[in-house]
Amino acid sequence: MTVIFLNALIFVAVGIAVGLAVYIRRSGRLARLFLALPARTRRTLIANPSQLRLGGETRTITYLSCRIANAPEIEQAFREHPAHLIRLFEKRVGALYEAVLAHGGTVERFGSAGFAAYWNAPLGNGEHAVQAMGAATRMMGVIRDQNAMTTLRPAAITTPPLQLAIGMATGSAACGLFGGVYSVSGACVPRAEELRAACAEYGFTALADAETAVQAAQRYALLEIDRPARGTDETAAIYALLGDQGVRASPTFRALATFHERIFAAFEAQDFAQARALIAQAANLSGASAKLYDLYLMRDLRGPLRAAS
Repeated sequence: MTVIFLNALIFVAVGIAVGLAVYIRRSGRLARLFLALPARTRRTLIANPSQLRLGGETRTITYLSCRIANAPEIEQAFREHPAHLIRLFEKRVGALYEAVLAHGGTVERFGSAGFAAYWNAPLGNGEHAVQAMGAATRMMGVIRDQNAMTTLRPAAITTPPLQLAIGMATGSAACGLFGGVYSVSGACVPRAEELRAACAEYGFTALADAETAVQAAQRYALLEIDRPARGTDETAAIYALLGDQGVRASPTFRALATFHERIFAAFEAQDFAQARALIAQAANLSGASAKLYDLYLMRDLRGPLRAAS
């Protein structure tokens, strides 16, 4: 009886695995999901396909939006050489894509100059915010190294240094098949895209919302750069990712973080003369953003700092 039962279980398991393989072959859309998954997740789903819940479920995810911010400038530089442009973006963006997969992210919305990714779906990942931060940190290093190599070995076509923009947000999302494509939908998705677009305004490469920053604060150098006015939702605070744990432990980062705390305190106390003096001092520190401090000074100093809309 036991042998029959075990054989039945094996038959069902094999049937599920074969059924999944057939479905993947027949559905180009689902096949794209598997290509966008990290290798470990693919192996898990192949071994246990029932873990892929296509019908829909709610998860807390971390969403990342990434783009080469100066893509139009680069496209203009290569306007007479489209083949070179394609190879450039394929190499540069492909390396960013690989950084996300290496940190357990699922990639979606892959385009010529950027893509999006998310963590904690379709399989669980208790450190989704930390993993997203790790991917973003690695991506920043990839672009930095690529720009350095371009400078050392200039090509026949002058390539402007690539400017990366990353936004990250954490929140509840519906996960499953949307029109036959596995994806996620929640407030964190447009929020990550808003933060990515705001990188140019604040003068940083990677920005995160408060929920993402809180979960990753012990592992990465996260500098609070904006916070909501008193009485508003505290999760509107914005953080800039400056580096890994080594950067977080550095005296320079600690000094910058201390200055920011004092700047915010001065604004909240409506001591605007003190705020201006602190901003002038902070601007001389390594890692500071001139754009950020110009933004502070241009704002209405009659009230506390407000998060950008």
